[in-house]
Amino acid sequence: MELMNVSGGQAARISAVILLLVTAALVALKGEAWWWTERAPDTPDSATYWYCHQCREGFALTAAEYEKRVFQYLPKGDPMRQDGLVRPELRVKCPRCSAGAVSARRCLTDNEIFDPAETGGVCPKCPK
Repeated sequence: MELMNVSGGQAARISAVILLLVTAALVALKGEAWWWTERAPDTPDSATYWYCHQCREGFALTAAEYEKRVFQYLPKGDPMRQDGLVRPELRVKCPRCSAGAVSARRCLTDNEIFDPAETGGVCPKCPK
């Protein structure tokens, strides 16, 4: 069996390519391992607020709960848009009725959760 003759310059290039491939593989494996182990927190600090128009009630979801319930909703065409495009909205499934709930706010005065688009951003229970 005959051995391949490789000049010094070619050997250096082959070594560099092998080193680059091994480094890329290690980085990919480390990134893959990190991606699989990183989980969304399931703590009250990670909670966001949502409002279900079907139930007429607000609720909080932790980041972990949000990951399980989020989906894209495609609303019917908006007459205000001139280009006719429709942008998808993120919604979550209501824990009570499974309808699509919208992002909401929580009043710092009375803890009421409400849809700011429906109330102009003002808590509906607080005095004006």
